[in-house]
Amino acid sequence: MSFSTLSEVPSTLWLPLSALQAYRFCPRQSALIHNEQIFDENLYTLRGRLEHERVHEEGFEIKGQTHLHRGLRLFHDDLGIHGVADLVEITYQDQQITSIFPVEYKYGRRKREEHDDIQLAAQALCLEFMFRLSVPLGAIFHISSHRRRDVSIDADLRRSLFDTIHALRQMLLSQKTPPPAADQRCRLCAQADSCLPFASKKLREHRSSLQHPIE
Repeated sequence: MSFSTLSEVPSTLWLPLSALQAYRFCPRQSALIHNEQIFDENLYTLRGRLEHERVHEEGFEIKGQTHLHRGLRLFHDDLGIHGVADLVEITYQDQQITSIFPVEYKYGRRKREEHDDIQLAAQALCLEFMFRLSVPLGAIFHISSHRRRDVSIDADLRRSLFDTIHALRQMLLSQKTPPPAADQRCRLCAQADSCLPFASKKLREHRSSLQHPIE
């Protein structure tokens, strides 16, 4: 199935921003959640969920010329994506918006994670669509270390986002679950009990050996 324009994407194929992050981290994890409706939780996902709930509950405040919006609902009609921003800082001068700065909260210490950057870029593009203003920069706030990491919403990151949107939508349309990564990502993954990444890897290797026996 294909669409002549992104605006023709039906509402049933709209993508949550969190699904883009999950797909970029591990396509199989995303498929288990969104295709098979399997969502397991461990200590790390529970902490992250509770922290996001706390952030979203804090609402709205004003600091000088900057309005802080927590839990702001985001959407992009043309890309068919939607979600909720942890924090959006909107700065005004003479009642005109001069800058929009999204901040995504992540449980853990300060480090670069491409899947987190993809989610932040998606927020930035939603804000551009909603406010018709450029959003060239955002930040990831790492809760454990209480430090921000600025992220440039540049052309390379935008291309990666577009590729991720296309790949995720195709996976959802196919209703196929990709094979497990079976690498270091699986060690702390909440989906590990449902995914069985290393058992699945051994089974695939066994099947391959039966199909292509060593002479």
